[in-house]
Order: sequence, then C-alpha cells, then structure tokens
Amino acid sequence: MDAARTFLLNRFHETSYAEEGRKMKKLKVSATVSLLLGILFVFGLLCTHLALTDIWHGTEPNLEVEWNVVRISFLIETLFLISAFITLAQVFKFVKA
Repeated sequence: MDAARTFLLNRFHETSYAEEGRKMKKLKVSATVSLLLGILFVFGLLCTHLALTDIWHGTEPNLEVEWNVVRISFLIETLFLISAFITLAQVFKFVKA
C-alpha cells in the first residue's frame, strides 16, 4: 500500500497526505453505499419478479401490495445507479487518469 501511495504522491505531488486520506475515506464510504445498494438491488429484482408474476397471473383480488413492491424496487434500482455513477466519478477524480 505504501508503494501505491508513494507512486500517487510522486505522480501528483500537489496532493498532500491529509487531502489524499480525505478523498480515500470519501471513496470508501461511497463504495460501501454502492455495495449495500447493489445487494438491495439484487433482492429488489427478485421481489419485482415475484410481484410481476402475481400481477400477470391475476389470481389475487387486490394487487396493491404487488404494485408497491414494484415501485419500491424501482426506487432502490434508481438509487443504486446514481450511487454507482457517483462512485465511478470519484474513482476517476482520485486516480486523475
């Protein structure tokens, strides 16, 4: 890890250790949020599939719960995509490729 840090500091010498630490911490938090939302995304896909199957069969008299599951899953999926793009932007800023 020290070799990578030295490489980054030599390549981008204007970055201080404290600034690098803040950026790295922010990147780790963002990656953790993206990971958790990704897990919820997969769970949401499964729930959406089951809800849409119930809706398609139409055997239940009230489908409000199934439609709410689809809406909530869509919200989670949208939040995951936004989080993933924000994390990717932070990675590009950190690396300065």
